[in-house]
Amino acid sequence: QKVRGDGRAGAQAVSVVLPGGAPVDGEKWALVKESVLGELQTEILLRPSLGPRDSAAAASGWDGDTYRVYRLRTDPAVTFFLWASAWDSQDDAAEFEKAVRKLLDGRKPLERRKGGVESFAVSTGGSTVTVVAGSIDPAASRVLIEWAAGLKLEAKEIRVGVFPSEVRFADDGLEEDF
Repeated sequence: QKVRGDGRAGAQAVSVVLPGGAPVDGEKWALVKESVLGELQTEILLRPSLGPRDSAAAASGWDGDTYRVYRLRTDPAVTFFLWASAWDSQDDAAEFEKAVRKLLDGRKPLERRKGGVESFAVSTGGSTVTVVAGSIDPAASRVLIEWAAGLKLEAKEIRVGVFPSEVRFADDGLEEDF
């Protein structure tokens, strides 16, 4: 089971594994970061466009995700974000897709860069949602969405940290008894 931000237990989380190989020309684009956003950060990301209650509802079905950030080697200001997420159900995925589209539709246009244009694409397949956003043309966004459709979901154990049985402050600092 996974523990959600509100303390409720839920279904086992999954690792979202993108297909092997690079989705873009490695000579032109560099992978800057690959990580997991998580339910809480997803909620925080959605909050400006949805408000606290609706962003929490849209993120509550989160089951796992992974994202990658790429930048153009010749112009580091030109970047794009590829984010694949898994949801507890198709309804949760549809709710998130609607929320992320509202977020992306509401963005202020960024200055046009020489490496591409500001665009985004969102695709839902069953209980997964893929988002591509950044300084790339719409055709490239669609190619990336198609590539990411080959993602795999793998069961993942989430370990919840446990505080030491006793923590107390001593005159010389923090003491811990385990």
